Amino acid sequence: MTKIAGLSRFAWIFLVLTMFMHLITPIDLLAQQQVPARKLDLIIRNAQVNGEDIVRPAQGTPTLRLLMGDQIELNWNVDAIMDLHLHGYKLEVLATPGVSALMAFRARATGRFPVEIHDERGRHRTILYIEVHPR
Repeated sequence: MTKIAGLSRFAWIFLVLTMFMHLITPIDLLAQQQVPARKLDLIIRNAQVNGEDIVRPAQGTPTLRLLMGDQIELNWNVDAIMDLHLHGYKLEVLATPGVSALMAFRARATGRFPVEIHDERGRHRTILYIEVHPR
């Protein structure tokens, strides 16, 4: 039997198949299901975000909590022209007053991710944290 780096061909095949199986995570299986999107309307006025399901701490930045695998649609309504950037997911939308800006994504990565506004003067400011928790 042919050996590669001290392992038999059978051992290599087994190793490769095992590694492949670990790449298929529960989130990938969830992605294959047709789960309706969770739609949230978020309003930014005077650089403050408001909307459903937002947790406001006594001090600090508001937080939106999601579960891994959620399909999310954030509909942003703003009072000034601004770029909205969700760090960690590399999503960015240009929002203008009077027009809803859609940011849609599947919550694949767990963690705490800032949403920053990038205004027309080049300022960056975190206005919301999105926390993605494991199921």
